[in-house]
Amino acid sequence: MFRSQVSSTFLALSQELPILPASDISIDDRPRNEVLRVSGLPIDQPSSEWQTVARIPATVTAAIEACSGAGLLDLSPGLCSRYRSAGARIGSSATRTWPVLNGCDFSVFYPRNRVDERVELDFPLDAELVLFVGHLWSSKGLRELLASVETMAQERSHLRLAIIGEGSMRPEIQAWVPRTGLSSRVILLGQCSSQQVARWINAADVFCLPSHSAGCPSAIIEALACGRPVVATEVGGIPELINDRNGLLVPPRDVKALTHTLGLALDKSWNAAVISNQFQRTWTDVAEETLAICESALYATATDRAPRSEIQSVPAAA
Repeated sequence: MFRSQVSSTFLALSQELPILPASDISIDDRPRNEVLRVSGLPIDQPSSEWQTVARIPATVTAAIEACSGAGLLDLSPGLCSRYRSAGARIGSSATRTWPVLNGCDFSVFYPRNRVDERVELDFPLDAELVLFVGHLWSSKGLRELLASVETMAQERSHLRLAIIGEGSMRPEIQAWVPRTGLSSRVILLGQCSSQQVARWINAADVFCLPSHSAGCPSAIIEALACGRPVVATEVGGIPELINDRNGLLVPPRDVKALTHTLGLALDKSWNAAVISNQFQRTWTDVAEETLAICESALYATATDRAPRSEIQSVPAAA
């Protein structure tokens, strides 16, 4: 509901505001296609493959030019600094780029007893469960995760991997599991409801998202809200979410490092309460912050456009 509130709030105001959400750069809509056209990348190339951290400055510059955006909203302060640098090269003001971190629905994602959740799921109580939630794309680091699990399974007899999500890699994963003899170790759960995701997160020992690129992943925020430690790659806005009290970071595309770090995370004793208390941002907070930024930008735009004699008549944003 709160995600819809944020989207409708922005869409209602964006008809009047020169603001481009940075997330629009990576979805199949006009801004993304304009970015690809201006940057020379093929329009039919999947967004999961073309967007990489290395290309961000170039694609954001193209987005600003193509979409006539005077401002950008993004999910990460770190990525915002990249956008500011890119925008500065074409004369965009650094003050027109704002980070708006994702929120979480804490009525769904909150710490629960691991044993109780496993009983409900009919899942082995003695298993070491690693959980992945996301699109089944190669850019999510699934090949690296599967390779790590294959290696770790040789020494950890109770290791299990549960995968939630759908995507183009599903047939590849389905073929890989029996080929490696891990049919009893890997569970493909497909698309799940938020309530089901929350149950599996709470049943897990470690949440893993080894993406090649990222913004501010909701899946990581939801895992942290449930008090579960996270092993993730040091890309995009992820380092702003992870610290030594709630998880461990690894380089992207590094199977050896991922294997080692997953082992460390499984062996470490984590404090679920400490982890869950570190993130308390709701979707209402996101909606209110987004609305405030849009209203501020609307006022600034009206002020810029109004004749000097009329500027005093423009109401200030609340």
